[in-house]
Amino acid sequence: MVLLALVAVANAAAAAAAAAAVAATPPAAAPAAAASSSPAPAPPTGTLHQTGPSVDVWAAVDTLRRCHHIDVPDIPARAFDDDKGVTHIIDDSTGFTEMNGPSILMNGSATRKCIAAWNETKDPNPANFAGDEFLDSPIAFDNGTVVALVHTEYPGNVYNLTGPSPPECVGKNYPYCWTVTIGLAISHDWGETWQHARPPPHHLVAAVPYKYTQNQLAYGWGDPSNIIKHPKEDYYYAAIWNRNQVGLQAPGICESARSSISAKRAQKLCC
Repeated sequence: MVLLALVAVANAAAAAAAAAAVAATPPAAAPAAAASSSPAPAPPTGTLHQTGPSVDVWAAVDTLRRCHHIDVPDIPARAFDDDKGVTHIIDDSTGFTEMNGPSILMNGSATRKCIAAWNETKDPNPANFAGDEFLDSPIAFDNGTVVALVHTEYPGNVYNLTGPSPPECVGKNYPYCWTVTIGLAISHDWGETWQHARPPPHHLVAAVPYKYTQNQLAYGWGDPSNIIKHPKEDYYYAAIWNRNQVGLQAPGICESARSSISAKRAQKLCC
């Protein structure tokens, strides 16, 4: 069970897959009366090969490109190119500062502007789906618009501890008192500045249909994959993950899809 609400979003940019087809030559035909004992040809397979040395684009111990005291790569790296061929990488924490360079490897010349392009909302109300927000999974379009899924954690043990509302978690810590949802952010300047696609909670993309509770093991739809467009269908796809059983929703990976950028709800779900 999944609740996919409101957002006008999407993605695009299909990931290229490299595969070399290897076909076994079938044995010579045996006489018609004799049954062949030769094994069936192996199916095509593909392999990936490292073509050069590993490159550290940015690391937690990298003080050269650190913009503030707690400044670490805390999500999988995501990248997109702008109209000038500059590669932009999103790989930060709840505060995002733009990093770009001449290629996905940055060629040792990655730069960070150290100007906040995105900051978490830290909304203490779990119903607004805007607690600890990690900018994630961007997709760029030719007009400079970039949209991104937002992995949004709600650690109840850090909210409302000093009032005025009652605390959201008492006597517990992770993996309890923790839920996650997916929101939507948008940029109109190739990722230099970001905002919610709609005011919370209307930016919500995905959430399980259950209210937050401190007694539930960590749960909710989060950790979105890259978004890709099907080469033949008019659908944009992303995979999302739920950590633990919650209500009728089993843990695991769900594939969601939208038929257009403006689709307000997912047209396909496979959970």
